[in-house]
Amino acid sequence: MKGKINLREIEKKSWKLSYGDGLWDIFLGLIIINFFVMMFFPETGIFHIDAVYYLMGMTPAFLILILGKIFIINPRIGKVRFSHAKNTEGRKLTAILSMSAIVGMAVFLIIAFGAGTANFGALMFSLNSLIVLSLMGYVMGLRRLYIYGLFLAAAIPIEEFLYPFIGTPLDRVIAFALPGIAITITGFVYLVRFIKKYPK
Repeated sequence: MKGKINLREIEKKSWKLSYGDGLWDIFLGLIIINFFVMMFFPETGIFHIDAVYYLMGMTPAFLILILGKIFIINPRIGKVRFSHAKNTEGRKLTAILSMSAIVGMAVFLIIAFGAGTANFGALMFSLNSLIVLSLMGYVMGLRRLYIYGLFLAAAIPIEEFLYPFIGTPLDRVIAFALPGIAITITGFVYLVRFIKKYPK
């Protein structure tokens, strides 16, 4: 029984280690910064062109996440094989991210075709951010993702509140850019700490 408990503890630490290297923080921070940058790109009104611009803006975040795992993380700790229970949690994470992408695209389509208002889009953005990042934090075992979810969920209300006082772009800088930069820097701090702790 004691051996089983120890194995579970080791697996739990390995699971947390595989997500606690800072790359996910950098990924999420860059996604938020991309939201900020895309606000200043004029919409063409043509869905597939706007979607391509949006996806191109997210490309650096995905490249850092994927290539970082391949060239920085895996050479240091290897590729861990988890139990069936943990693999199930991995599939849950994939489902959560897929759900987020589907909801985001659905909201984008609804607004693009004039079936929804900007307020509807803002509400769905906030709810999607809070729910998805909270679920990710639970599955990954990273409590700071709950805080990131609150940051992102509050971004549009903060922007709307600040606009009458400081106008654009400062309202967007405070609501989106600063949290995105802070989260990205946090990720790099965790990544540097990881590299120092697990040298090649």
